[in-house]
Amino acid sequence: MPNNRMKIHDGKLYYGSSGSVTTSSGTVSVNFAGVWDGTTNGWTTLDGGITSGYGRGLHVINDNKIYCFGNFSAIGSSNPLSYGSNFCLAEWNGTQWTSVGGTTLGNTDHEIRDVAYDSERQILYAVGRFTTIYGVSASRVASYNYNTNTWSALSGGISSTVNSCTLDSNGNLYVCGEFSGAYNGGSFLSNTRGVAKWNRTQQYWESIATGNILSSWDIFYALDTNHLYLSGSFSSVNSVPNTKLIARYHLQNQIWESIGDFTAAGDSVIYEIDYLGESNLFVSGNFISNGDDVAKFDGTTWTGHGIANGFSLNPSVGSDFTPIDMIVDGNDNIFVNRNAGGFYIKMNGDSQWNRLDQIGSNLNIITRPTINLPLSYYGSGYLYTYEELVQIGLDNGVTNSASIPILNLGTVLWKNGYVTQQMLQDRQTAYYSWMFR
Repeated sequence: MPNNRMKIHDGKLYYGSSGSVTTSSGTVSVNFAGVWDGTTNGWTTLDGGITSGYGRGLHVINDNKIYCFGNFSAIGSSNPLSYGSNFCLAEWNGTQWTSVGGTTLGNTDHEIRDVAYDSERQILYAVGRFTTIYGVSASRVASYNYNTNTWSALSGGISSTVNSCTLDSNGNLYVCGEFSGAYNGGSFLSNTRGVAKWNRTQQYWESIATGNILSSWDIFYALDTNHLYLSGSFSSVNSVPNTKLIARYHLQNQIWESIGDFTAAGDSVIYEIDYLGESNLFVSGNFISNGDDVAKFDGTTWTGHGIANGFSLNPSVGSDFTPIDMIVDGNDNIFVNRNAGGFYIKMNGDSQWNRLDQIGSNLNIITRPTINLPLSYYGSGYLYTYEELVQIGLDNGVTNSASIPILNLGTVLWKNGYVTQQMLQDRQTAYYSWMFR
């Protein structure tokens, strides 16, 4: 359950994995393309959402580039996009749903579970359960190149279901799921069970583990530390102690590491990872210890934020309150859609979870801040550090929100003192969307 199911962008919460949302006044239809504007007025949809089939999530690049993916054959009401069979992936251009890249729709034979976008090379990656995508044969993983307007398989693909994907700073793709391995042509790589790397330069699959991962659900690349974070229902990774359900992989050192003192009881799983920095890591699922369903790692210690740690639900729900989706905003407010009871939020510092539509007239969702990177950004030969970009905002009197043209970097956006994730609109700069998945 990768966290492309929910996204926060420009003060709004986007949700793409449910046809309806439970509120205090009843059920609201969102058709797998819901938008909540941070007020009790609540939910709208992107042109009616999916009208035939179901969605798995929304991947938000900016207001004019949103991907809806799942298993569907029709989306949109005012400007409907439909096909005789499922095509499973559509692109929002700011006003209506279109096919990916405006190309001809084609059959996709099973659901798409996640996407990742390489904004430097203008390549979209899709993963899931399909063996054909837009009419092109590709086993559970494929790429779409906006420069050539073509879909392509990634060698022999993956043997079975892929749940999540992410990109590193060099454009290499990492996938995780419930598969026994990857194929380079007809050659099967048994040590790629549960997680695998697509080497973009060499154009082949590689192993980053020993092949003992039975089931993984989410994977995320953290540029600030050069780590991959992996979660699921596995008992360990590479036999490293304390790596049950969650572990991280250091790309440069090529070693797996435990994350603090995380412990989990019995039959358990971490479905989602939400990373806002090495000392601001959140996970959700069903794991009893460390908070029973939601926990935070501050760089040293795990702290529970779930019901087992005294954070009650208001209103309460039945026994099945497992989080199925989670995301955290820039104020550390935690948004969770629970299996029973609908959307809840735990405001930073609050002692309980409240239903989303009961928290006041205006929550003012904070767009997720950038991670303070120890790297620099290059724009056509000009060098800027993150701190320099922030200082540019301060020099221009930015106190709340503003957008300022910056030489060679396009328009840089600030909100509440942070440079936002959409700060660089120029795709050729070194600030890429994968840092925010």
